[in-house]
Amino acid sequence: MKQYKYLIIAVFIILFTPVICFADLCTTNKYNALKDKIKDIEIKWEFVEEEKQYKFTFKNVDPLIMVYYNDKYYESNDNKEAVIYTSAESGNEYGFKLYGSYDSSCIEEYLDTKNITVTKYNPYSEKEECKDNEDFELCKKLYDGEIKGEEEFEDKLTDYRNETTIKNLIIFSTVVILVTAIAIILLRRGKKGVKNEE
Repeated sequence: MKQYKYLIIAVFIILFTPVICFADLCTTNKYNALKDKIKDIEIKWEFVEEEKQYKFTFKNVDPLIMVYYNDKYYESNDNKEAVIYTSAESGNEYGFKLYGSYDSSCIEEYLDTKNITVTKYNPYSEKEECKDNEDFELCKKLYDGEIKGEEEFEDKLTDYRNETTIKNLIIFSTVVILVTAIAIILLRRGKKGVKNEE
């Protein structure tokens, strides 16, 4: 009787184990349903100046989806957001891969890639010369252009300073001429008024 008991248990395990193991397979329908959820994801970015990092916030991330970046998976929080920080020196183009999360039946199944381009961090903005020239385009923290090196930066800064000096001289000269002209007109009017009284 004991032998039959073990035989019945063995048959039961053999028959029902595949059903238990394969009940949560990543079917085409489940996979496509996950891909549909990706359409709702929004990506916002901002530059965190103190840390010299970019902060990427993925909004509307379903708990069944996770974001993969730089050899790490990021799952959504209770607000359906996933937040990723990355060094600003990494460049300005980022690719974030989306996978099925550990809560889905499509665990680590690739779904899609979201690419985003941000305005580049400008390391020259940290230079001492930029403290007095904050309005200069190459002194901004984020800059879309290309600076080929230290020499080009110095040349463009010199040009900017010269242009600014010339503009300031023109503005100053214009103000002096206008004030002088107004003073002359007022003096002439004053003299005419005195002559008329005589």
